[in-house]
Amino acid sequence: MLNQVVLVGRLADIKENEKGISIILCVPEPYKNVLGIYENNFFEIKLYEHIAESTKEYCEKGDILGIKGRIRKLNKEENISIVAEKVTFLTTKRKEDEE
Repeated sequence: MLNQVVLVGRLADIKENEKGISIILCVPEPYKNVLGIYENNFFEIKLYEHIAESTKEYCEKGDILGIKGRIRKLNKEENISIVAEKVTFLTTKRKEDEE
């Protein structure tokens, strides 16, 4: 069985919670709509432990990230969620470099 998701997009938002962080990743469609515009999809991705810490430290809104993860739905009532297993920083600025 295989449960794997790979997404590349721009970081739209970071939200902290008690277990880690959730990020919103903006991923454009690969084609234009009838108006000639690329539409965007927004995915909420959950990050835990060291992945959450490094993402919070080194990333800010607008950075391009690559996400490898899995889809999780534990029961019928719960929404589908994406859990990150690996985050690749494709364009970021280190906070120390800005100072």
